[in-house]
This record gives sequence, structure tokens and C-alpha cells, in this order.
Amino acid sequence: MFREVIDQLLAAIRGAWRYRWLALSLAWGIAMAGWLWVLMLPDKYEAKTQVYVDTESALLPLVEGLAVRTDVMTEVNMMTVVLVSRPQLERVARDTDLDLRATDAREWEMLIRELRKRIRIGGDARRNLYEIQYYDEDRDMALKVVRSLLTVFVEDTLGQSIQDNTAAERFLRQQKAEYEQRLRKDEQALADFKKANVGLMPSDRGDYYARLQAALGEIEYTQFQLSSAATRRNELRRQIAGEEPVFGIMPGSTGGAGGTSHDATIVNLEAQLANALLRYTEKHPDVTGLRETIAQLEEKRRQEIMAMGGGIAPGLAENPVYQQMRIGLSEAEVEVVSLQAQLGQQRKRADELKRLVDTVPEVEAQLAELTRGYEITSRTYEDIRRRLERAQMSRDVTQAQPVGFRIIEPPAALLEPVAPNRPVLMSLMLVGGLAAGIALALFLSQVHPVFSDRRQLRAVTGLPVLGTIHLVT
Repeated sequence: MFREVIDQLLAAIRGAWRYRWLALSLAWGIAMAGWLWVLMLPDKYEAKTQVYVDTESALLPLVEGLAVRTDVMTEVNMMTVVLVSRPQLERVARDTDLDLRATDAREWEMLIRELRKRIRIGGDARRNLYEIQYYDEDRDMALKVVRSLLTVFVEDTLGQSIQDNTAAERFLRQQKAEYEQRLRKDEQALADFKKANVGLMPSDRGDYYARLQAALGEIEYTQFQLSSAATRRNELRRQIAGEEPVFGIMPGSTGGAGGTSHDATIVNLEAQLANALLRYTEKHPDVTGLRETIAQLEEKRRQEIMAMGGGIAPGLAENPVYQQMRIGLSEAEVEVVSLQAQLGQQRKRADELKRLVDTVPEVEAQLAELTRGYEITSRTYEDIRRRLERAQMSRDVTQAQPVGFRIIEPPAALLEPVAPNRPVLMSLMLVGGLAAGIALALFLSQVHPVFSDRRQLRAVTGLPVLGTIHLVT
């Protein structure tokens, strides 16, 4: 099997060898044409630069928490993409006069596509190191394009940060002005509502139901006190009915006019009235009750004096127990009258609250809604104000350039062109020409086959070969 393969290969080589001169001519023709094309290729010069993005700054730790820290690396990575966008490429083409190579819209479009194809942006993002490359037939033009790309890369990155902060600050200012107007409107609405519903507002004692419950509780407590005071008064009246006001004629007593049993009580109540006037107004229930009690006691005092004929008879001694009971009775009557007046005022307030059962809860609900809206607007306004202050500080920090761009390698281009590699291309052309010549010889040998030895002839015809004649030149 291996022998047959070797024989076929040798036969193919012998057949192609018949057309060696034709193959060699084709190979040299292709090689010469290729070499001429390689020599006519324009030289290409490559310009490049390296830049390091320094995101560390001594200013950033000082403003931590006070300003919003911009993710600069995200913006830098975005700029590497934006740098080859059409608007940026058109800007670079105009800045470097590269647009002069285009005379119409079609050539301008081809120029932009070729410019995008020739720009390479790479580097190590983890080390914050970026490289910009560009190649062109004109070495000076390649340098101009790289310088322009570097300028766009640095300026637009910083400008984008400042632009973002400015846009955020502008938006926050608009929101602040809007919420400030809403806050004033809510404040005015709340003030007008309170003015229109004076006396119906919730107090420190709670809302309507809490006040009503407290009023009913006060009435119940006052009723209990009044009941106790009335019981004590009635008991004193019963005890006084069984006591004698005087003992009779006391030996050695001197005649003269005496006081009544109400004098001490009246003096005591007048002292209480004076103290009450220092704390309350004339219309206060305690003051009114004291005045009425004093008036009643004075009337009883006059009646008692008239009953005694203008004074106590000479020689009669007063009963101290009786006098003490009279004083206690007077105090009990004062307390009853005062509690009755107080109970009347409390019932009046409770009745007023009951009459407002449909009004006050509605007013309180409206007040709660207005207050809730005002508080929400106020909190939102304060939050926007704080965010605006942080945005302003962030803008100042960005303008202070906490992020630096260090040019590791300034834009430069070698004096020798980087392309085309003529020795390699010419070698490839020679190899291509030889391959084409060999392929032509093999093709022709297959189109016009011949028997190169007697074994092939015997294998094909099946006849014995008597002999061979060699060509002698």
C-alpha cells in the first residue's frame, strides 16, 4: 500500500516536471507582480501615548460623607467607548485637519470609518493605565491625532464629572424651589385652617374623644365630691339641731354685744376669695362660688343678729361645740356651693363637646390631613436641601481636580514605519508564486497525462511491456 502511494507521488512529480518551465514562468510572474505591489505600498507610522488615571487624593477622605464621591473609573471606562463615537471622531478629524482629505460626503464617511478602524484604545484598567494608538501614512498626522485623542480623553472625563454635578445641582435647585413654594402654600393653608376653626383644635389634652372622655370623668369626680360634701353638710345640720347655742348666765360675766357663728367663716372665705382673685378672673367658677357663699353667710349672719335682738344677751355664755359645728356647717355649705358651680361649668363644657360631635372630629381629621401633608413636604424639602448642599460640595471637589491624569508616555511616533513589513511580504509573494507554478504544473499533468514508466503502462493496459526506449538528447 505504501509502495503504491510512493509510486503515484513519483508519477505526479514526473508528470508535473514536464511543465516545469511554464510553472517557473508563472511563479516568477506572480512574484514580480507581488514584489512590485509591496514596494508600492505606502509606509504607515504609528503614534501612541500612555496615561495613568490617579483616583487617590488627600481631599477625598476629608469630604467623606459631606460630598458625593463620583465613580471616576466608571466615567473613564465610558470615555474609552465614547472616544471612538462618531461625534468625537468628527471633532478629532476637524481639530487635526484630517477632514481636508475628504472632498465629498462619501469620502467623509469613508474617512470616519477608517479613522475608527485605526484607533486602538487598550491598557490595564485594574492598574488605571490606558494606552491610545493610531497609525497613518503621515507621521505628523499620526502624532496630531493621538494628541487630539489624549486631549479629548482627559478634558471630557473631567468635564463629564463637572457636567454631571452641574446637571444634578440644577435639578435639585429646581426641586428645592418647587418644594419651597409647596411648603409655603401648606403652611398658609394650615394657618388659615387653624384661624377658621379656633376652639375646635385638639389641645394638649388630646383629640376630641379624649377631651370628651376627660370632661365626663371630671363630671363624675365632681359629682362624687359634691355628694360627699352634701352628706357632710346634712350631718352637721342634724348635729346642730341637738345643741344649745348658749349655756345660760355665767357668774362674773360681763354684758356686751357678741359676734355670730358666721363671723369666722366669713373671714376665712374672704381670705380664700382674695387668694383666688390673684390666680383667676372674676368669672372663674371658684371666684363666683366663693362670692355667692359669702353673700349667703352674710345674709344668715344678719338674720342671726336680728334673732338675738341685735346681739347676745348679757350674762349668757356661748356653747363652743355649737360654735364649732356652725363653722363646719358654713364651710360645708361653701364647698357644696363651689362644687355645684364647678359641676355646672363642667356639664356646660361637656354639653358643648357633645353638640360638636359631628364637627370637631371632622375638623381634627382635616387638621391631621393638612398637618401630614405639611410634614411630608417639610421632610422632602429638608432632604432636597441637604442633597443640594452635597451636590454643591461635590462640584467644588470635582473642580479642585481630586483625580489626576499623569502622562506616562507623551504622544510619540518612531521615525521608521511600522508597516508594511516588506521582507516578509516579498517572501510571501515568492512562496505564493512558487505554489501557483506547482499547482499549474500539476493541473496540466492531470489534463494531459502520460505514462512515466512501464509499470504504469502494464497496470493500465494489462499487456506485457517488451521494452522501453529512453530519450537521448
